[in-house]
Amino acid sequence: WMLAVLRTASMTVVLRVREGSMNELRFDGRTAIVTGAGGNPSLGRAHALLLAERGANVVVNDIGRDPETPGYTGTASAEAVAAEIRAKGGKAVANSHSVATQEGAAAIIKSAVDAFGGVDILVNNAAISIAATFEEMTPRDFQRHIDINLMGPVWLCRAALPHMKAKRYGRIVNTTSAAMAGLATLVAYSTSKGGLFSFTRALATEVAAHGNKVNAINPGAFTRMLAAQQTEE
Repeated sequence: WMLAVLRTASMTVVLRVREGSMNELRFDGRTAIVTGAGGNPSLGRAHALLLAERGANVVVNDIGRDPETPGYTGTASAEAVAAEIRAKGGKAVANSHSVATQEGAAAIIKSAVDAFGGVDILVNNAAISIAATFEEMTPRDFQRHIDINLMGPVWLCRAALPHMKAKRYGRIVNTTSAAMAGLATLVAYSTSKGGLFSFTRALATEVAAHGNKVNAINPGAFTRMLAAQQTEE
């Protein structure tokens, strides 16, 4: 084993990998979709840049700004990240549809098919997190956590899997969180991420026979979402 350090302009990620594997993992000719990838800094942007660096065509998805989620400064830009990839010689297009509806998810998949002929890799990264006690959380905000963080990946997987099954190749990565174990003031977020973890495990068992793989990651990073939850003392 060895430690590999992946650096972007906004963050550094340290991975423990098998020696030699970093030179073997390429995605030439594959098409990847990364949701929630327009922020800077953001995990989604880091995923998109790395996939492009490894040869993948990338659909960079981000709605830009969610006026209902407090604390965010500035506006994310899927086009800015796509342009960053193209400037480095990669292939990328931007998409601004919401993951929260079946129609939005279908439009995201369609953009990959229209631009690059299909979809091979799906990174479900888009999410919201509003810090509030269970009693303070509004019913709408609780529902939005479910619609975006849990049902977003569900709708995207449903739209992507027919393409992946036809090729007998598909790689889906769902972004869960250590918060799924339960954290105060993050009941809605924890609920959505716990559901996503269970969804990942169940779906992986269903699609493995078709050459598809579904996994989850529990990252930790100081991104725009985390920064938005910080309050001044």
